[in-house]
Amino acid sequence: MRARLPQPLRSLYDIERRLDLVQAFVDDALLRAQLHTALLARGVPDVERLGRRFGAGKASLAELWRAYQFTERLPELIRALDEYAAGGAAGAALIVVCYCGPLRAAAADFGKLQQLVRASIELDAAAQGEYLIQPRYDPELAELFAEREAAMLALHAHVADVAADLGFKGKDADKVKLVAHAGTGLQLLRVTRKDEPALRNRSAYTVLGTKKDGVTFAAPGTRALATRWDAAAKGYREKQAALVSKVLQVAGTFAPVMLSCAATLADLDVSAALAVAAVSAPVPYVRPTMVAASEPRRIVLRGCRHPCMEALSTAGGFIPNDVALEHGISHFQIVTGPNMGGKSTYIRAAGISVLLAHAGCFVPCDEATISLTDAILARVGAGDCQARGLSTFMAEMLETATIIRCASKHSLVLIDELGRGTSTYDGYGLAWAISEHLATRVRCSALFATHFHELTELQQLHPHGVTNRHVSAHVQDGKMAMLFQVRDGPCDQSFGIHVAELARFPAEVVAAAKRKAAELEDFGDGGGDGRHVRACAPADAADAGEAAVHAFLAEFAKLPLEGAAPDAAAGPVRELLAKLKAEHGSEAYVAGILA
Repeated sequence: MRARLPQPLRSLYDIERRLDLVQAFVDDALLRAQLHTALLARGVPDVERLGRRFGAGKASLAELWRAYQFTERLPELIRALDEYAAGGAAGAALIVVCYCGPLRAAAADFGKLQQLVRASIELDAAAQGEYLIQPRYDPELAELFAEREAAMLALHAHVADVAADLGFKGKDADKVKLVAHAGTGLQLLRVTRKDEPALRNRSAYTVLGTKKDGVTFAAPGTRALATRWDAAAKGYREKQAALVSKVLQVAGTFAPVMLSCAATLADLDVSAALAVAAVSAPVPYVRPTMVAASEPRRIVLRGCRHPCMEALSTAGGFIPNDVALEHGISHFQIVTGPNMGGKSTYIRAAGISVLLAHAGCFVPCDEATISLTDAILARVGAGDCQARGLSTFMAEMLETATIIRCASKHSLVLIDELGRGTSTYDGYGLAWAISEHLATRVRCSALFATHFHELTELQQLHPHGVTNRHVSAHVQDGKMAMLFQVRDGPCDQSFGIHVAELARFPAEVVAAAKRKAAELEDFGDGGGDGRHVRACAPADAADAGEAAVHAFLAEFAKLPLEGAAPDAAAGPVRELLAKLKAEHGSEAYVAGILA
């Protein structure tokens, strides 16, 4: 996934191939559950990392054991895929070519690796987290192992003799214990401080130290036996290390197979995970219809949603919107509307859907038709770079200059509030010139969100390509509610002062802002409270629609609905709705609410 999103595909064949694989997992819930939950999510190590470690000669015996565990589970994965392919589903042939074949070849190669591990590693000890070479793997190692064990047996016999000599018999015989000296590592004897009197008046025993946990001492022959065991253990460890190095060197030859298998597994994991994401979303994602670059360019998204915002929203809380960028008709859209109304979310959602489609993913839409796109160029957000001496406006201009240079008619351009970091007239002039250049010369698909409402006049100058859309808001009694619906036509206000009120500005500051706004832009008569403000809708028409809606609500409030049966209550409500539609359904304000 880390490679797919930064490097989306431009080949229609490759995109459709990826979509077919995702479709196969979307259509088969059982296979999806087996792969994603039982096989891929648990028990499979990072095979790519293991392959790199073995290839670089830096792997350990523990990593060899993890690779062995993976090869033991690989047949189970292949079996699940084979069962799906045997069912004759639509994507069975592609599953066989992309996954079954490569994984089966890798499993055959891993047979030699499994033989190496079974012959060289102590499997029972490895299962407990101790990684050793089997003594029978090498004759010299077996001899050193036997010598070490014999030395240890001699030490234990010596401990038993000392315990008997000190008078510890039966259950008390284990009061004399073997301990390793902290400095030399040699095996010595120890009794508890409570049993220390047994050592007194015994000149043959040498007390070496007294600590809280007991008294350390040596008996005649202890040092010789300890030195013998230490020499045998050292030889055994050195031989173990030499054999581990040789085993890992042989295992390193399987690094190419591991890396190849890791690539296949990664592709399989991504396809299964994308299928899980598509079916697990609050509203399932759909497969996009991809259009070749030779056909008329269009990006049409019905019910487009922002996947991250949708995931954070409560059930039914995210409001989807339609996007229609059709070459020569509406390929350049100017989006106006209130602050916080959803303009940025709208254009980002469109960009994400196009990106996901070109990465071979299903998209968060009800329906999607997307032409092949050579680049998604975005100028969204604002931020300076003090380390490079760039102001917010300069950073914005540099990014926009890159867009102008790189955009083609097959590109998707997303621009959010261009020109806000300088004076109003300079910003508006730049926004106009850039918009006109992209719309008429480059002729790319573009979503241009702005608060320069004068830009909406571009539609009149260039009707074949430029369209206006706005995010709607409802203002009544001085209070504003965002509707987050994107509708046709321009908006003639940004509602900045209303947003300031939502942020709980002091009343005197808000009042002063309204006075100054009225002086500068003649806001006084154009507030339009109670309607979706649109430059293309006459004020008296919106007021008439609002009056009709208020009358409907007043009549609805008078209905005797309390205690009435649902069927009996539904009749009068339907009559009121039918009356409203018949008398005022053609008015834009009423039609917008009823929609």
